[in-house]
Amino acid sequence: MNETGWREKDDYTIREIRGYLEREKLDAFIPWKPAHIAYLTNYFDKVHVGIPWDEMIAMLVIPRDSDAFLAGATLHWAGLPEDGTQPWWLREFHPVWESSAKTFEKTIALIRKKRMDKARIGVELKWMPAMVYRYFANALPHVEFVPADSLIPQLRLVKTKREQALMKHAAETGLRCMEAYMQALRNGATVREAELARARRALDFGGEFVGGPQRVSWTGGTDVTPAWWDASVRRRYESSPIGKTWNDSPFDSPILVTHLETLYQFYYSDLAWHEFIGPEPAGAELFHWGNKTVSHDGGSVVFKGDGRVSYDELCGDFLLLRRVQREAIRTIKPGMDQWQAKQAVDDYLASDREARERITMYFLHSLGLEIHEEPILAARKVFDGAAPVPVERAIRYYPGAVMSSEWFTNYWTVEEPFLMTETGWEPLIELKGLVSR
Repeated sequence: MNETGWREKDDYTIREIRGYLEREKLDAFIPWKPAHIAYLTNYFDKVHVGIPWDEMIAMLVIPRDSDAFLAGATLHWAGLPEDGTQPWWLREFHPVWESSAKTFEKTIALIRKKRMDKARIGVELKWMPAMVYRYFANALPHVEFVPADSLIPQLRLVKTKREQALMKHAAETGLRCMEAYMQALRNGATVREAELARARRALDFGGEFVGGPQRVSWTGGTDVTPAWWDASVRRRYESSPIGKTWNDSPFDSPILVTHLETLYQFYYSDLAWHEFIGPEPAGAELFHWGNKTVSHDGGSVVFKGDGRVSYDELCGDFLLLRRVQREAIRTIKPGMDQWQAKQAVDDYLASDREARERITMYFLHSLGLEIHEEPILAARKVFDGAAPVPVERAIRYYPGAVMSSEWFTNYWTVEEPFLMTETGWEPLIELKGLVSR
């Protein structure tokens, strides 16, 4: 048995999976969703996971009482031994460098060889294509395939102590990167120079970037609102713009918003940072926030008149978001399932008039080896009344769950990571806000 730096997570993963198989009287488990396979193998290779080539298919089979095996494009799915990320419990590899049909044939032959051709096997029925399911059902007529869609989301929702520490370091790296970025701009750097300062700070804290040791890892802003209080800084930005504002607000808006995802040893953090280059404006100061209908994730905002908004109004929305996100997630208690959790959050919002009038949507999603893990509590429009999708069982929140808390008004977004403990939710880091009041 090889020791790896991921031993704690690997021990937890295989123990929980085999415990599930024992409780459900299943002989094996076959995940299908690409991200789920990658989570289990400690290797989230965004390039290869995202390529829809037939040749990229891999099938992971985890028996209850024997070694797991991987068939297909094993090189792109199995983790890297040289990085110490390959799970100790995954020892058997069967490369197939042809079509997915060849991978399926190989997997079926191995199931027969291992005398599981009359077994009860859990599968991710929600994600497995209907044709693939029929292919396996026809080829293995005496196998009983049982839905097991909640297994990996439930497993991944709760993080081990080491994973929590890695995620906290990723969040701390993101915070330090944004501080370096803002400081560089305040010192007169161009946006490109500030990005370089941010990347250097990321490397100082062990963060990764495009072309880094994992090849597809990166640390960088996902979008930047080109908005400066100081006109000379704004002009420098406008001479070399990158991206656009999240709500298409104009370049002469005076507030910087940067979303930053950072990666540390495969663990992500996703943060939103709001700041001024210069001094905080007076409350009556008017800002041009747009004069047309804009949309974000399917929602729409209509700015009236000339689209100017006072800083007092902007400030009020920002402070509301900071308050509401903490109060709302406190309603999610240990043991609640995702539907109970969403109902608790919506009930809180319904009871708070200010929140009900100003909050436009929220996303509360798990964090881990990829930015958005499961489950996600989402309202693209608050109180959307969407009925839950039927699953074989609910996913429940327990201490150790890590969640990204993301909230929107017509003007702002805030996003910060939180950890569920025995006594409630705690921030992974203390993310400073825009306003000093």
